[in-house]
Amino acid sequence: MDTIAANKENIMADPSESCKLCVVPALRNTVPQCSKVIYPKRPLWEELQARVSKTLVYPIIIVRPLGPNKLEDYCTEESDLPYMNRAIMLRVFSHLSVREKFIVMQVCKAWAKWSIYPALWKTVQINHKKINLMHLMGIVRRQPEALDLSWTRLHHDQLLWLLKRLPQLRKLHLQGQKWEVVEALNSAYCPFLDTLDISHCANLSSTALSRLLSVPVSVHSFYADLATRLCALKELRLAGTYIGDDALHCVARCLPSLTSLDLSSCQNLTDFSVAILSHPETPLSYNLSSLDMRDCNKLTFAVLTYFEFFPSMRKLAICPCLHIPLRLVRGWGRRNGYVVAQDNILERNNKKASTS
Repeated sequence: MDTIAANKENIMADPSESCKLCVVPALRNTVPQCSKVIYPKRPLWEELQARVSKTLVYPIIIVRPLGPNKLEDYCTEESDLPYMNRAIMLRVFSHLSVREKFIVMQVCKAWAKWSIYPALWKTVQINHKKINLMHLMGIVRRQPEALDLSWTRLHHDQLLWLLKRLPQLRKLHLQGQKWEVVEALNSAYCPFLDTLDISHCANLSSTALSRLLSVPVSVHSFYADLATRLCALKELRLAGTYIGDDALHCVARCLPSLTSLDLSSCQNLTDFSVAILSHPETPLSYNLSSLDMRDCNKLTFAVLTYFEFFPSMRKLAICPCLHIPLRLVRGWGRRNGYVVAQDNILERNNKKASTS
């Protein structure tokens, strides 16, 4: 009681003492001896969106390919058990079908990791399906050299996302895709392909093909291509498209290494298109060894004279064609060293091609 009375006298004498006497004891009584740091509550995604005016984008899942394509990287550990030895199991997995590999992946974590070794997936084929995120991630992790996405529901952004992450891709099949999807190939991230199949591509005209074979525009100012990223193509398939003679002029100029060309069922091609390909100043007249122009109904019998200017030609398919009789084609083929094979395809070996 005496202490309380003394405190009252001090407060009346000096009011500033009230802060020391009231606040400090209160803090001492409220702060626990073993205090813990309380972090602020993490806001929800909806709360973050409410704070800003722009639409937020969810974080992107980064999918990276596996390391170097070396068997030693997968076989660093040895085991006395054959079914747990990676060097042995990888050779066993190489004899399995695609369906059997997916079953093997469900056995254990070790087998699931070994079964996506890139050497086991040289070719990945997905047809007549809608491509989703799981398909894209699975393709990138396997790093195939040949990819077949024909007749699938694919978007432009999905194909562009794949091309950035498949530097080892050499063969790409995109049959039945729309031009909006195929346009992704005109990118600075497109790998140097050997084979490209864009047959039956909707809205693929001569103008669209010229744009596809043009020099891509890079987003980086310090990087610039001097030629199309498809300049290394050796096989190109354009069957069932709406290209015309102008498209063949672009092909002869931009694809000098081309050896196989499929132009079947292209109804806008005429004799002038073959004259462009057989011109002596174009590399295609010497490099082209396989040409398919079946069902090009605007061709006439006069086009056979242009086919004589392909010294390396080994496989030539013309019939059926509306204005070119099969009897005349066979007679022309025998005179030029060709043999009529299956489906009325003209074939000749390299020796006869070089001497003729």
